[in-house]
Amino acid sequence: MSCGSRSSNARTGSAPSLVLEQLELELEEELVTTASEDELAAQAAAAKTQNVCASGPVRKPSG
Repeated sequence: MSCGSRSSNARTGSAPSLVLEQLELELEEELVTTASEDELAAQAAAAKTQNVCASGPVRKPSG
């Protein structure tokens, strides 16, 4: 998907081109949203990992 093909399609003004343009924009928005959600999930996982590592190793019970 290149910006050049998108702008050339938009210039024609035909219905299929406009539908394609809208679908490309929706897909791009969805990809941005998914990437943001993935980034938040990665940050949460990293924070959990840091909390576990910060508490240090767990000793075995003596006995």
